[in-house]
Amino acid sequence: MIFYPSETQSAAIRAAIEDPSWNEKEKEALKNILKFVEKDEEIERIYQTEEWIENPVEIQNPHKIVFHGRWVNGQDIYSSYGQKFMVEHGGTGYRIGKCHPILKGWKELVLTNCEGDEIRYDLRGNEFAEALREFKETGGIDGYFFQRGWGKHEDSEDASTWGPKSPDVIDWAGFPEE
Repeated sequence: MIFYPSETQSAAIRAAIEDPSWNEKEKEALKNILKFVEKDEEIERIYQTEEWIENPVEIQNPHKIVFHGRWVNGQDIYSSYGQKFMVEHGGTGYRIGKCHPILKGWKELVLTNCEGDEIRYDLRGNEFAEALREFKETGGIDGYFFQRGWGKHEDSEDASTWGPKSPDVIDWAGFPEE
């Protein structure tokens, strides 16, 4: 976690975007998170006005590409395009850190072919490895589908959206090279 002296989360995130400690992909996600946080801060200011107190209505944050939640100890968790960050108030500023997802090992994956047959590491291993090799190298698999359960990007009616968005979320340790 990196500490950024600031009075607001948005100021801390703005400082993080300028910090060379973060790579370009992380900075792009932080820019999206900044837009979300700035809107949340604006909404909070509206909630403090007399006009809103006299006529309260719920105001939704329109930034849908950022997911926001709270960790068990109250820290804010933000996710954008697969990048997850924890933001924690720390007295005179905020600490910002990267949350690393738990990667699913390649041997745990289950594929289905176009005929509906299940393809796994322990069942049809060579076929399984070839299909995963294609995914690892290109980000797609022709003729196979992952099981559902990888995130909100999946459409229950469209099997081509099922599975991980990218090979980066798979732990490839021990994967056969060819």
